[in-house]
Amino acid sequence: MVIFDETETLTRGSPALSGIATGPGTNEDEVLADAASVEADSEHPIAKTIVTAAKKRSLKIESAVGFEALAGRGAKAVVSGKNHTCWWSSPASRSQGPGTARNRSVTRTWATDGRTVLYVMVDKRVLGALAVEDEIRPESVEAVALLHKLESR
Repeated sequence: MVIFDETETLTRGSPALSGIATGPGTNEDEVLADAASVEADSEHPIAKTIVTAAKKRSLKIESAVGFEALAGRGAKAVVSGKNHTCWWSSPASRSQGPGTARNRSVTRTWATDGRTVLYVMVDKRVLGALAVEDEIRPESVEAVALLHKLESR
């Protein structure tokens, strides 16, 4: 048996965006840009990950008014005159979706896989969802494969 201290042993020790699910009438860039607009004033590591991902795609991050961190639940702000909320995975968000049954299935799978799921809402409508997880080091895949090979001997 081999046990790893997962933080920075097999992973990089910092969150990375690993998935985007969209609701009806939206696209990945819109979901990510809206989330980044809400999270731009946050100091939370996941918020910084979202903002960085939006910047890498050269998306426009709108100015937010009235930013409020919701301890343990997410954040909210007014962006372009609309109430925007980013909720960490919550039962209410999971039941609403982002839109389709397929996307609800995707977000359930993300949560089951241990990813953090962030639902992006505009005026109580689920726009989409983002998955964030600790990024696996590329060399970890080879190391674990070698350990499995040793085990089978």
